Amino acid sequence: MLKQTDQKIENYLLKMLIACFAVLGLSSAVVYAQVNNFPEFFGDHIQVEATKAQGGPKVHTQFDYSLDDTLIARSSVKLNNDGFEDHVAVGIVRNSGSVSAAVTYNLHRYNYSDQDNETDDVSIDFHYRSLRVQHRFENTEQISTIGIPFDLFAAQIDLSYDQIFQQESDDSIDVYRLTSQVNGLRISATLKDFEDETYTDISTEYRPSKSWLMAFIFRDDGDDTLRHFHGEYAIDGYRLSGEYKSQVDEGDQSHITGSIGLEKSTKLAVFKLGLDYDENIENPSLFFNIKSEFIF
Repeated sequence: MLKQTDQKIENYLLKMLIACFAVLGLSSAVVYAQVNNFPEFFGDHIQVEATKAQGGPKVHTQFDYSLDDTLIARSSVKLNNDGFEDHVAVGIVRNSGSVSAAVTYNLHRYNYSDQDNETDDVSIDFHYRSLRVQHRFENTEQISTIGIPFDLFAAQIDLSYDQIFQQESDDSIDVYRLTSQVNGLRISATLKDFEDETYTDISTEYRPSKSWLMAFIFRDDGDDTLRHFHGEYAIDGYRLSGEYKSQVDEGDQSHITGSIGLEKSTKLAVFKLGLDYDENIENPSLFFNIKSEFIF
């Protein structure tokens, strides 16, 4: 317990030290360089977008500033009737040829009627050519990441490895990720190991042409297993789609659903015909539905 408390204090002091240093350094630089040219500074670094939706007005502001590629500051704020959320990042960057290093402090805040939360973290990033290494200090855990993208024949492949240390546990979580893209085929795979549990998430998407789409998802978290197939073909305002989903829970109870749909888009409306199948254990059902959505 004492060891965990000391670790929390060390993490907190480190984050506060880096945050204060970055904020003070960036603030003084911004004031010195921009105080006499605020209109141009506002136009170059600040964006404000306001929209009126059914739930009320929404405002989104973005701020992005970099001083000589050394000090950086970013901010994104979203406001609506239910509350706000913002993300603030300040950091220090050093570049030398093909090597770059950065220390960044991130603050995330959510304040809505159904959610009120604040988290912060400090990330240390190192890049050498395509190799990237990061160590991130969060409130309850530390995450070390190493990744490298490369080309293998015609395929673009990105490999990464995460090691997660949680404060309340002496064991680490190992996460292996692979993403690949070649022609119209995209593959994403994640394998997570924690103690005696293994989590697998594989998804593929294949587009042989602009009209065709075929996708497959396999997910196994140790308790539930999901297999999901989806395909569609679209041409001349028509879209034909098909879907099959099989889910097995920890009690070996299976649930299978499927659907076939035809959609026609016109200038005035969208018409949809569908045939849905739900293999409920107690009452399997087959549905035929017709929908239309008018465009004004």
